[in-house]
Amino acid sequence: MTIHPAYVIQKDSFGQAIEFKIVDTDGSALDISAATTLAVDLRKPDGTTVTKTGALVSGGVDGLMKYTWVADDLALTGVWTALPRAEHSSYKYRGALREFLVRAGA
Repeated sequence: MTIHPAYVIQKDSFGQAIEFKIVDTDGSALDISAATTLAVDLRKPDGTTVTKTGALVSGGVDGLMKYTWVADDLALTGVWTALPRAEHSSYKYRGALREFLVRAGA
């Protein structure tokens, strides 16, 4: 498997954000400004899953959301997956599934 270098994170990192863009099938940004739920479903290398609360990067009309890593989030090395979600009573949007690598420090 080849993972883009931008998607490699050091184990036990925190304070950095992983950003996502929620787009329509034609690639245009979806307006998520009214979302009542912003979440990122993470699947860890050991197969367990956890859901983290996301946040808008700006006002949400650009489809951008993020999650900022906190201490102990990235305790396992290996390949992770992240699935962003933006939900409202009138829509349930899912972003593209993203793989990233958490590796031990040098």
